[in-house]
Amino acid sequence: MFAPFGAVLRHRPAAALGTLLGLAIGFVAAPAFAAYHYSDHTSFNSNGTNYENVSGVSDNSRDSATVIYRISAGNTAAGRMGARARVYLANGDACAISSTSFNPAPATSWSDNSPYSIGACSGNHYAKGATETWNGSGFDFVSTKRTVNVYLF
Repeated sequence: MFAPFGAVLRHRPAAALGTLLGLAIGFVAAPAFAAYHYSDHTSFNSNGTNYENVSGVSDNSRDSATVIYRISAGNTAAGRMGARARVYLANGDACAISSTSFNPAPATSWSDNSPYSIGACSGNHYAKGATETWNGSGFDFVSTKRTVNVYLF
């Protein structure tokens, strides 16, 4: 018999207790660390400029964000690039939608955060934001892809 395996067999109660203690600490400590879950990027062109957008949602801080990045060289003029954070329940019903905020100065990226209330978005929900870019005669509206579902009480 391999020696370390034999040692584990002799100390089975201690190993079981250690495993259970580790799991218990993991369940108690896990909520202290928030993770942000991001959607896949969406690439698009507006008025000859290439952009990407993405949404994110936190799994415990009740915050979502939508970000737009200019891929083409240079800056986008003030007021020509906007982002709107949106959160939906798993069934597709909207539970938090911000208004579009636009870049106040020339920029290569812009974001919008939307903290949301405990009651409105409790349970399984996801983020799927939207961005707007100037196309020369109006704004192109491009939704982000959705994030994974996250669960909050």
